[in-house]
Amino acid sequence: VTAGSGGTSAGVVYVAVSGVSSGVPTGVVYGNLGTGNQTQLAVYTVPANKTLYIDTLIFTAAISQANNYATVKFNTRELGGTFRTRVIETIQSNSNLIPFAYPLSIPEKADIECRAIASAANNEISASFEGVLIDTVAT
Repeated sequence: VTAGSGGTSAGVVYVAVSGVSSGVPTGVVYGNLGTGNQTQLAVYTVPANKTLYIDTLIFTAAISQANNYATVKFNTRELGGTFRTRVIETIQSNSNLIPFAYPLSIPEKADIECRAIASAANNEISASFEGVLIDTVAT
């Protein structure tokens, strides 16, 4: 939520997959939501002095059981702000390619989050985006 006094990461950052939490304090790992479903999270931060222009977002799921699905979200948070959902989709067993007519501009130091939650356990879900990272020009 916050950065150190120098405006960069400060302290220890823990990242783990549920069940692989050796050395990670309780409550840090994303995990079971109480119904056997898992929520997974992927995060990227746009480097300082750069702007990311995303032109395509891709969600893919391999869900073999009928009537099961995944809800996938693409969120962004500008420095000092809160997460804002930019795309939310429900998918089953397919790839969902989402092209943007005009590239989605993500400013420096903004966080990008791709999140998925499935209606049942043991599903393969992935997210990716394509775009270009451009140096920010000072005026």
